[in-house]
Amino acid sequence: MALTTLQVRSSEFDERFGYETSGSFHCPYSMEKFYIGLVVFLAVGGCVGLDIFLISSFPPDLKVLIFLALALLVGFAVWLLLCFIALRLLLKGSEYYYKADEAKLTIFHGPQTQDFFYINIMDVRYEPLMLLKWQRGFVVTVVTRKGTHTFKYIYDNIHARMAPENTPFFILEDRAGLRKAADPDLYFRRMREQQTEREEVIESGKTERPIKYDERLHPDNIEIKPISEDKFIIAKGTFFSPQTLAKIILLPIAIVVCGVILAIFVNEALLSTEMILGIGYSALSILLIGIIVVCISFLISYPEYKYEADSLEFRITDPKGKCNAIYYIDVTEVKYSPLKQLGIQRGYKVEIITKYRTITYNWLFLKNRKFQKASETPFHIIEEHIEK
Repeated sequence: MALTTLQVRSSEFDERFGYETSGSFHCPYSMEKFYIGLVVFLAVGGCVGLDIFLISSFPPDLKVLIFLALALLVGFAVWLLLCFIALRLLLKGSEYYYKADEAKLTIFHGPQTQDFFYINIMDVRYEPLMLLKWQRGFVVTVVTRKGTHTFKYIYDNIHARMAPENTPFFILEDRAGLRKAADPDLYFRRMREQQTEREEVIESGKTERPIKYDERLHPDNIEIKPISEDKFIIAKGTFFSPQTLAKIILLPIAIVVCGVILAIFVNEALLSTEMILGIGYSALSILLIGIIVVCISFLISYPEYKYEADSLEFRITDPKGKCNAIYYIDVTEVKYSPLKQLGIQRGYKVEIITKYRTITYNWLFLKNRKFQKASETPFHIIEEHIEK
């Protein structure tokens, strides 16, 4: 998460030492969209410039075409990697610091400071902060007696547990008393204060309360069946799995083929004397660069699976929408083995052994966690329901 706690005193010592906590968080740059467009432009322009430079450096001979393609592939990979790193640093945002004590929360950003006294806090609202289709944080609106202030709070990892309680602005709600539990008797006390004489007589039991009957709400000959507790959802979430070996092999091949075709197109474009052919070859070159970028982004992305569990079964939905239902009564054992990439464990290979078949899933650690125990995986729910 973007929230980093530097110093905190637990509530049991607040009375003796006083409340105190501090840390940091991140907000987007004010010109973030412009910088993102600039990085994308540099990525595409750099690939085109590198293409033209390498082709002009090699002689127009088919014997060196394979070396030209490899040089283009390596050059594109290095340049796009640098652009990707620049984009990640840009999306990380600018760092803010905060310090909270008994009376106020102070936010520091460079030479600027801003104090929020708890006594002046009227409301704190949270709205999702999106990046394309992913939530990257919250748009936090702090309403005080003197004005309204807005912060765009972002997380370092879009897969982090995003909840208002994990932001430093929750301190404002907590210390201002906005999160106190409602008094259940307050509603009834106010109702009694506003009762009419007739309602007081009915409440005292001196007369019967009239029964309002509505045939639309109580139709005849309809049996009301209670909802079974077995259908209650006890767990729901998502997990990620690595790409299959076939896709890992095919994607680099596709990138190499695109690189070879790209070299041929650009070479023909430079040697062609006709302007129309040159423009056509250049357009195809840009299209192939886009295909290479899509292949690389697909290679580094992970398929997302959704799971849902109740008291009877565990359901897993793959990225294509196919649902696989696993009944606890059929499961005999759940086995875990380390899932390694480049010699480093990245997750678990989970084998769910049933009476009829063995179901296998590759489960990756959360991106903000270097290691997780097998008991922290959603498949532990299946183990807990196995009849022994």
